[in-house]
Amino acid sequence: MSKKKDLSEMLEPMAEAVSKAAAAVSEAAEPTAKAAQEQLEKAAKAAEPTVEAAKKQLRKAAKAAEPTVEAAKKQLKKAAKAAEPTVKAAKKKLDETGKAAAAALVPEVMVQWNGHEVACADLVEQARKAYRAEHKNVIRSFKLYIKPEDGCAYYVINDAAGKIDL
Repeated sequence: MSKKKDLSEMLEPMAEAVSKAAAAVSEAAEPTAKAAQEQLEKAAKAAEPTVEAAKKQLRKAAKAAEPTVEAAKKQLKKAAKAAEPTVKAAKKKLDETGKAAAAALVPEVMVQWNGHEVACADLVEQARKAYRAEHKNVIRSFKLYIKPEDGCAYYVINDAAGKIDL
């Protein structure tokens, strides 16, 4: 235990010396820290007019840009108004094209029975030919009745009835 005590006694003056040195450094650094703080405050005060001038310039630029922005808005509205008929015409054309495409679509309808198959379009054409062989009138109405069990189709064109084989 005496070694610890001896060591403690030897270190005590060193601890005092370090403490005194730290106090001396703090005392010596205090004026430098105060001077640095003062310089910082001076720099902030010196920058204030520059910052205010920049803010003022920014407000001026924003005000100066207002008429340009308003003019651009007006031009955009005019352009939208001018384009409106073109857009409407394009939409109408698109609608017409869609209707024409739908009207042009002709499904191929087939009738199947007992291993036989016939296209309805072929039956329509055969019925027209049979009708025209006897009549020269324009076809105004056309009905076709397909009866696979009878092996034939019956048609009524302009109130004239007929029969064709499948």
